[in-house]
Amino acid sequence: MELHTKELWLVRGAFLFLLAGGAVGYFDEYMIHLLIIGLIFTLLAIGQNIAFGYTGQLLLCQGAFFGIAAYSSALLVERLGMSVWVAFPMATLGTAAFGTFVGLVASRTSGHYFAMFTMSISIIFHQLILNWDSLTHGALGLRDIPRPGNLSLFSLQLAFDNKQTFLFLCALIACVSTESINIFRGSRAGRMLMAVREDETAAKSLGVKTTQVKVIAMTLAATFAGIAGPLYAHYRQLISPEDFTVFQSVLILLMIIMGGSGSIAGPLIGAMVVTLLPEYLRPVADYRWLVFGTALILCVTFLPRGISGGLQTVAQRALKWKK
Repeated sequence: MELHTKELWLVRGAFLFLLAGGAVGYFDEYMIHLLIIGLIFTLLAIGQNIAFGYTGQLLLCQGAFFGIAAYSSALLVERLGMSVWVAFPMATLGTAAFGTFVGLVASRTSGHYFAMFTMSISIIFHQLILNWDSLTHGALGLRDIPRPGNLSLFSLQLAFDNKQTFLFLCALIACVSTESINIFRGSRAGRMLMAVREDETAAKSLGVKTTQVKVIAMTLAATFAGIAGPLYAHYRQLISPEDFTVFQSVLILLMIIMGGSGSIAGPLIGAMVVTLLPEYLRPVADYRWLVFGTALILCVTFLPRGISGGLQTVAQRALKWKK
């Protein structure tokens, strides 16, 4: 069995463990909370992985896409009285459309200019929601955002005021998203994205429409942020501008670097490490971010392909040793 296939089955096993563990009450309340946040970040990391890992674009506005979706869904419910189940897909589609627009403009740039442009989107969005008091309540943010109502699934009645059910929903969405990206990765469009990453000039000479490829990557990144945003808003029931700063975009990028850029398991590994590690370092109080930063430096130095790549290297050496 190829390492890529093994990696995919390990990810499937991880999602199955989360689904089963949530269903039987294996995790305590606090762990369920951390896992939900980790799975939401996994969706953000999947989008970032498409832009950075597959296409080689240094995207620094994933946090802005995340915030646009979160605020859109919350405001549609609060101001227009929509059901969460209606507001959710509308916010996702709106974020994807905005991502397409940003992609059309950003595709005219490359390298550090692309990174600077996308960073400016994050800065503008943060200032907008911070200062537009009449719509976003400024620094106070939006409070008492309703949780999704009951949902009938075949003969099951799912109530999302329950953290275990919310964990099930997030794990299911993250699992389906990972499977979808795995299929996309092997498609013609997926191969074109990776061709642009390897050598944009060579890809263009072979007939790849690099501008369209960059727009597709940006749209997909925004779509996954558009799924994560409503999940975050309606789970936390409180969002504020501090949740969607430039630092958030950088943090999402770090998830991919730590997990493994361009890999299937990278988004899940990176998101869970970035979510769980600082929490487990709380006993060292103010030094926890120092330890976390040191861990990141060590990861970048000794695991250039991320944790996922390191595990693959170990597996390859184990197979050679067996032979």
